[in-house]
Amino acid sequence: QAAGGGWQVSGQSSDLTSGTMTLGSEHLGWTPEVLTPRTGLVAGATVPSVLDGGPGLADPASLASADAEGRFGSADLTADLLLEVPVDPPPGTYRGTVTVSLFSVDWVDDTPGVRPKVGRTPGPQNQRIPREP
Repeated sequence: QAAGGGWQVSGQSSDLTSGTMTLGSEHLGWTPEVLTPRTGLVAGATVPSVLDGGPGLADPASLASADAEGRFGSADLTADLLLEVPVDPPPGTYRGTVTVSLFSVDWVDDTPGVRPKVGRTPGPQNQRIPREP
């Protein structure tokens, strides 16, 4: 839970590799879902793969977010993954990683289309991003 703001969970995939063969992470998409719905907690948008005209999970994508009202308690989140590959991919056992991260969010403006300011919670691998007043 963030202090006074909310939080966002996002995910991003690495490329899928099998030996020297690579299938880009843009081929993996998802449809997020909140399993414990409540006011102020929303699932992220569906992210289509590159074969459906989307960016896939090559860039960070929202799994879910909570505003100041929905930030309390626990939340169960999931996503249906969709892997779309070209017609004749090289055979192999492909492996990759989907990294999921939780960030605190300061909601500074309720104007539609204005993005929240995101700050990382201090930890051994990162430093606090100063929040603007």
